[in-house]
Amino acid sequence: HTPLVEVIPVMDLDSGSSGLESLESASNLTNSFSYIDVNIPIMHVTGWYDFTAMASVDAYQKVLASSKSSQNILIGPWYHNQIYDENQYLGNYKLKPNSNTSLEPILEYSVEWFDRTIKKPHKSLSPEAQYYVLFEDKWRASQVWPPQGAQNCKFYFKKDSLFTTQYQEFIQEKGQTNFTYNPENPVPTEGGANFNFFIDKLGIKNQNQIEAREDVITFTSSFFKEDKIIAGSISTQLFIETNAKSTDFTAKLTKVDRDGNSWNLVDGITRIPIIEKSNSPLKVTIEMGDIAFLLKKGERLRVQISGGNFPKYDRNPNTGEDSWQATSFIEAQQIIHHSKVYPSFISIPFLK
Repeated sequence: HTPLVEVIPVMDLDSGSSGLESLESASNLTNSFSYIDVNIPIMHVTGWYDFTAMASVDAYQKVLASSKSSQNILIGPWYHNQIYDENQYLGNYKLKPNSNTSLEPILEYSVEWFDRTIKKPHKSLSPEAQYYVLFEDKWRASQVWPPQGAQNCKFYFKKDSLFTTQYQEFIQEKGQTNFTYNPENPVPTEGGANFNFFIDKLGIKNQNQIEAREDVITFTSSFFKEDKIIAGSISTQLFIETNAKSTDFTAKLTKVDRDGNSWNLVDGITRIPIIEKSNSPLKVTIEMGDIAFLLKKGERLRVQISGGNFPKYDRNPNTGEDSWQATSFIEAQQIIHHSKVYPSFISIPFLK
């Protein structure tokens, strides 16, 4: 239905000139908040597939950096309110009993936290960060999140492939991949950290059909020769060109199992509200959020790049018109550069 504002009038979102601003602001707390004035301990609880995960981790990290009070964070595999549903499934992935998809273990953790905070204020829960590692199906702990010792590794894009070569050794002098983003036929949401009333769109889902679309560009690593743990924040940098007045770029990280099935892990989007004409590609960054998972020997990493993820994100009409008011849409011709001069890559944190 268009315009979108007629469908959700009660939200009264002031989207300004870029309809995504109000949605992005929900993922991060305002930078004007005085974190240094927070002088109380806080127990932060979220899940990898909770639509509030980015805001929760953001709050924890900013308070931790600015305040002297103790901060604890518990990150499970859950979607929003999954502990009340007592649902053992995270999309197509069945969680193990130790994933604590019920209220009781969370209450036990909370009681322990209150005991330490109120009865023994000089003692905090140690370690202060506890997180669930997907596919390893274990809880791990560290003094902070992201865990100390995680090392970011850049995987550079080459046509269809991901390479971990050093920048100066990046072998491709020139390279680009083109696709068409059509907001009348957007890439559908299939899994991820979404609103929990989109229960069929939540969690870990098979991506093979999504990746068969012509408007979804994929870059895939070689087979890993040993097990690896990824834990921390993931982001993608792109050098792009477009013929649209305004447009979106999306990125999704998946793992490809030994049978060739691709499973979504984290995703993100960036909206470019006004695109100035230039002779050079534009550099954009897509923040994709935090996660911890095991990548097993013989598996691969894959990145999907496209222009939409609907209905998780509203469609960009590509006309420069506000997405909440738009009634007409046009196709956009998109270019992703991946070369020595314009290196597009994804940054992934590996535990040592």
